[in-house]
Amino acid sequence: MSKKAVTPYELTQIIGAEMVNRLNEAFAGRRYNFTKKARTSDFESLEARNQHIRRLSLCGYPHNKLAEEFGLSEKRIRDIVNYRADEEIES
Repeated sequence: MSKKAVTPYELTQIIGAEMVNRLNEAFAGRRYNFTKKARTSDFESLEARNQHIRRLSLCGYPHNKLAEEFGLSEKRIRDIVNYRADEEIES
């Protein structure tokens, strides 16, 4: 993954000069990291997303990285990873 900085010119090509100027005025000197977060809409269903998260966890992905990638809290990731469908039936 490249950590190359985005130039003002590149931003201008996407959002326009006026918006780049507004961002500069509001946030000059601060840093922002653009991330590609997986969205629920990237999956057929919420359960499909959750199954994907469980598989990644089984493969060794740390919870903090999963939380970052999916835009969820680490607690929510733990809840998803620890969820058992049979628990819902017994309740």
